[in-house]
Amino acid sequence: MKEKSKRSGLNESEFIRSMIKGYKIKEQPTKEIREFTRDISGIANNINQIAKSVNMRYGRNEDIEYIKNTISRFVLDFQKKVY
Repeated sequence: MKEKSKRSGLNESEFIRSMIKGYKIKEQPTKEIREFTRDISGIANNINQIAKSVNMRYGRNEDIEYIKNTISRFVLDFQKKVY
């Protein structure tokens, strides 16, 4: 029980109260998942900025190449970590 409460980010008493109340308790994301989420958010933000720029007819070919390269590197790095 101590290990499960630790993985969920709750202290033991909070964990037990949550179990009694019937809450579904999930483990906290791992460091790798948090990093992955942060990276995906950054990439999505860059894509949105470039899409806005392209829609305003100010897009540059360098921006598109940057997106393709960044996404490719990210996918390769992620595959190395996962597999």
